[in-house]
Amino acid sequence: MARTRKISEPKPARAAPLTRDTIVGAAKAVLERDGYDALTMRAVASELGVRAASLYWHVRDKDLLEDWLFGALLDEVTLTVRGADWREDVRAIARQMRGHLMSKRDMQRVSAGRFVLGPPLLRQMEIILGVLRRGGLSNRDAAFGIYTLLNYVNGFVLFQTAPLSAAQAKGAKRGVVFAGLRRQLAALPAATYPNSVALAGDLTSNDPDARFEFGLDLLIEGLERRAKPSHADAWRPASEGLNQES
Repeated sequence: MARTRKISEPKPARAAPLTRDTIVGAAKAVLERDGYDALTMRAVASELGVRAASLYWHVRDKDLLEDWLFGALLDEVTLTVRGADWREDVRAIARQMRGHLMSKRDMQRVSAGRFVLGPPLLRQMEIILGVLRRGGLSNRDAAFGIYTLLNYVNGFVLFQTAPLSAAQAKGAKRGVVFAGLRRQLAALPAATYPNSVALAGDLTSNDPDARFEFGLDLLIEGLERRAKPSHADAWRPASEGLNQES
């Protein structure tokens, strides 16, 4: 009688230990691959190779998961300022933040409105608040100014990355969609919509960099009008050289 050889089945890969770092790493992977709408506790658990119930033992809900993810994503950007002209430092910070948001899929949706104290956020707050106070803004204006700057950059990226319409959501290029909108605006009755017709080209310009710089100019000009030398003279930084270029 022939001996039957038993074929052993491969053992499933052992899931990585569930720690804050591995959980955040899995959340990053889901966000980058599938986007914010797919970021669920079940999806992160699947990425880790565990059941959702196991994940809930380590992170109580999706809100806390997003807090952790927010800090980790924020920790990946280093704000660098020169310290010579505070206005140019504000401009550099805004550009660096926008560049980082654009490099991370849907990060702007994770960070919108989120205020989670921790080393990543505190480091950035210290840099930005220091720049604004050095420029001569009062304590209140510096505090409100950082909100304005963060909201502008995050909101701009949110608008820039959102589909303009169903057509773009289905795969049409942004420039093609803008061109179609331009034709629609130009074809409107000028007697009824004189401004929309006259500005059809500028309203549908596919130049996000120019739009961003325009808004940034207005923001800095507004801050500059509120700055006073006496506030700058009264400010003394607690520490020097924090992420400043030499």
